[in-house]
Amino acid sequence: MDNSLNKNYSLRETEKQFQSNTNTTSTSQTNNNYDNKDLLPIEKNKNLINKEVINNGNSFDSFIIQNFTPFSGEQDVNLWLHDTEKKFNRLVIPRKLRFMAIPLLIEGDAKIIYILNRRNIQSFEDFHELLLVHFDKNVVQSTLTDQQESVFSQS
Repeated sequence: MDNSLNKNYSLRETEKQFQSNTNTTSTSQTNNNYDNKDLLPIEKNKNLINKEVINNGNSFDSFIIQNFTPFSGEQDVNLWLHDTEKKFNRLVIPRKLRFMAIPLLIEGDAKIIYILNRRNIQSFEDFHELLLVHFDKNVVQSTLTDQQESVFSQS
């Protein structure tokens, strides 16, 4: 039986382990209480994240796939981004891991747009912006209007 799931790692220990394995710094997280039955308790989440960092296995991938709904481009992008960010916060997922989760959070047209732009995405916020630019009807319409005005003003 895997005893790593029974260990009670603190968030600080998890972050230290993550830093030592990736030679990067991570932001400190606050302990938020979970309040949804569909979400795992915070301590179990920290153990899963810690296990992924230690083993470099696929448990983090499985965790993201099981707990998040992928974005395909068909859903309301603002609602999906809001729900995803809220779930990241509830599950106390550090920013570095949010960034690492991006390829697991998308499918279909969104995946194609991500693949074509992935070299320009340096953070989850960059990814957020990319989705808004391509899938938020208000942002797309505003961008088209701005481009049209620019063309007409140059004439």
